[in-house]
Amino acid sequence: MPLLDKLDEIFASMLGKPTDSKAALAVGGAAEETEDPYADTKAIALRVTDFVKDCDKSRWAFERQWFRSVLYYLGNQWLTWDGRSRKWRERKLRKWVPKPVTNRFASTVDSIVSAIQGTKVLPSAWPATSDPSDIGAANVADRVLDVIGQEIKSERVRQHLAKWIVLCGDAFAYVHYNKLDKTLGLVRINSLACPLCQHVAQPLEFESGVCPGCQQPTEPQPAEDVFEEYPTGRMCCDVLSPLEVYLSLDIPLMENHTKCTIVRRMTKDQLETLYGDKAKDLPIDSAASTKSAQYFMKALAYSTEDMGNNMAGFSGSEVVTTYTHVELPSVKYPEGLEVVMGTDETILECGPSPHFDTDITGNKQYYLPLCKIGYEKVPGRLYSKTPAYDIVSKQDQLNRLESLIELAVMKGTYGTWLLPTGSSISELSGEPGLKIKYTPMGTGGHKPEVVTNAPFPALLLEWKTQIQADFEELGGTFDVLKGNAPRGVSAGYAIQLLTERSYGKFASVFAEWEEGWTELYQKSLKMFRTYVTEPRLRKIKGSCGHWEIQSFKNSDLAGAVDLRVEGGATKPRSKIAEQALVETLSKLGVINTQDPEQRYQVAQMFGMGQVLGAQDEDVRYAAGEWEELLAWQPPVDPTTGEPIVDPEMVAQGKPWPEGGPQADEIFDNHMVHVSEHRKPTRSDEWKQLPKWKQLFWKQHMITHLIALQPVVDPAAQKPEKPESSGKNAETKPSKADEKSDKTTDAIRTGGNNTMGSGGKNQY
Repeated sequence: MPLLDKLDEIFASMLGKPTDSKAALAVGGAAEETEDPYADTKAIALRVTDFVKDCDKSRWAFERQWFRSVLYYLGNQWLTWDGRSRKWRERKLRKWVPKPVTNRFASTVDSIVSAIQGTKVLPSAWPATSDPSDIGAANVADRVLDVIGQEIKSERVRQHLAKWIVLCGDAFAYVHYNKLDKTLGLVRINSLACPLCQHVAQPLEFESGVCPGCQQPTEPQPAEDVFEEYPTGRMCCDVLSPLEVYLSLDIPLMENHTKCTIVRRMTKDQLETLYGDKAKDLPIDSAASTKSAQYFMKALAYSTEDMGNNMAGFSGSEVVTTYTHVELPSVKYPEGLEVVMGTDETILECGPSPHFDTDITGNKQYYLPLCKIGYEKVPGRLYSKTPAYDIVSKQDQLNRLESLIELAVMKGTYGTWLLPTGSSISELSGEPGLKIKYTPMGTGGHKPEVVTNAPFPALLLEWKTQIQADFEELGGTFDVLKGNAPRGVSAGYAIQLLTERSYGKFASVFAEWEEGWTELYQKSLKMFRTYVTEPRLRKIKGSCGHWEIQSFKNSDLAGAVDLRVEGGATKPRSKIAEQALVETLSKLGVINTQDPEQRYQVAQMFGMGQVLGAQDEDVRYAAGEWEELLAWQPPVDPTTGEPIVDPEMVAQGKPWPEGGPQADEIFDNHMVHVSEHRKPTRSDEWKQLPKWKQLFWKQHMITHLIALQPVVDPAAQKPEKPESSGKNAETKPSKADEKSDKTTDAIRTGGNNTMGSGGKNQY
């Protein structure tokens, strides 16, 4: 039995699915066996084939655009569409016609991708109701979302999604659980033994209460040192182009679709590992047997910057196209349907849909595992629009213009030669200093001469400048978007306006991006709740610099939760605009650049904290003092719970036990320490500290604050004594001065002169 079949049985047992091939239906109070709808593989294969054919009827016009965008991105731009073969081919021009490519298309696409990719979406979980289980699940879900992001490799997913969205208008995220993935280790399942016949088998085989060996009712016992190991599996999110996803074009809204087909290419070895002998006889792909979408995907795999339609990879390639078809529950398939099929309609896997979540009532809620994210919706149409379609024509204009400019330069340089008949000259190379030998006798005395061409028209350069400006306008890729300061603009307010204008072009895609990622995390959360039975670890670094390990599994999400994204949370920010804003706030006095802490924060904002010195090391050292405080365990009085103070230490002016963090008045960066020491006082850990530790931490902070005070020469602070009329007159300090001196002493002693005396107010 292939490993995948074994895992299916294990998961079926865990999820409470029936493992037999018959479904029992209650009719009139009696159970009646009916035929399993998933057993008719021929009907299912025909169902999948018909669906793909229906979707494929009108797709080729979109496929043409999608494939062209990728070819243009690679630099293959001197192309023409062959309507007969439905393929892009190289444009045939005379050999002497230049075909330059200054790929503004790719640079514009990269700028747009960078703007979209830079917006990270991590929704927050909200309880669906006021039920305590929902509230608890929401608290857990907020942290589980971080685990999901790490497991599905959200950073890589975001990069690929953004690229496909800009190039093709749409991209799809396929959320699924890979049961064969060993990244997270193996799960050990101990075997059971029948006490009657000592037959050893997996727990699944004893599920019916009958021994599979002696066929007698039994209560199996754990078999010592007998077990099998299976992959833990992993949550996955595959990024798919629209070329790989088949949907009905008659349904414009994604939420109304009930079925989809995913077309992917896999090697024979991969398929045989998954499906065993079923995959051995699958035919490999060929150019003749491949649909246009798969032809394009295959061509892209072998396309380079100077060769667009290289299909040599078809020959001898051990690659097979597979169809993964998923349906929501219907009358015919009450538990949904998932089919994996080869190009020859060979069924590799077939059964109920594994994409579901179980609500509080125990009912399964099925969903399609696809999340569609588009650029800009077109009313009444499934597929979205992208500025890449608009800038293709501008790229063509730029290519033709540069070709014309190059021709004009060549003609202006070499001129046009008039060669008399009989001169014995057939061709001139244009080499500088070329010596021309001709026969004057045969030309009647005429000699070769050059005719000067018309001067280079300056209008062509003006046209080129306008085309380049059109790229920015159509794509919205102004200087602020690229991270450059706008030419001729320095005022912060003006830069902010240009930034708003630039990002206003992307309002629709940002909204789609936010909605799509929320749906992606929502479905991933459902997948987590269904399949993650083994704990997942979350490693976080607290505000105080210490690490915390948290463990989660599906049982921690027992309640219902909703996911939301705060308005404007995904709006990207331009570094240039941020810099201009900081400058404006500095001029208004809102930001004090003379404050070391604020100056360091501003530098960190722009990724230049290193210019202010090794403050990162100071931050780590300051955070370590908090850890030192938490781990500090001096001897305590069992009756009071307060630390025992050595009288000799008190006498030496050291009221606190040794072991706690100590401030170094000379070498510490006191501003960094004050900033970092404030952070933990807003945490739950601070509230749980004993009072004496809180008081010690406050005194520790006061030491740093005192060290920050400027050192002033006392002599310079004393006012000159006024001339007195009396011979021995003396100036007595005022009450205000006395009060000031007492305050200073209090700060320097921690506000309590009795500290360490063992008295009532010691702590």
